[in-house]
Amino acid sequence: MVEREPGLNEALFMGLVINLQSTAMIALGKLISPLTQKIERNLDQARFTIDMLGMLEDKTNGNRTEEETRTLRTALTELRMNYLDEVEKDRQEQEKGPQPETKAQKTAGETDDKKP
Repeated sequence: MVEREPGLNEALFMGLVINLQSTAMIALGKLISPLTQKIERNLDQARFTIDMLGMLEDKTNGNRTEEETRTLRTALTELRMNYLDEVEKDRQEQEKGPQPETKAQKTAGETDDKKP
């Protein structure tokens, strides 16, 4: 196995954490997807990515620099809070039930129906 200098390993670890954090933020609908240029929310994917970062925290415990630990914990805290916020939004929407169409939505729908 090729030996890497410690600074490179730290940079690679930090890059991995930041990459996974960005992936989770995209799945939470907090960032635009670079592939589609749209907000695409997928809470299952977000949960999986957050769990992966949690596993990384457990598996690297005692083998991280202070900066790596701080970055990883900050990312996990931010992601977990945003995840809970999105789950709460879903819960509130489900409690409201289907919302009646507004006059503008009805008019727009009627116009679409009349197009050839």
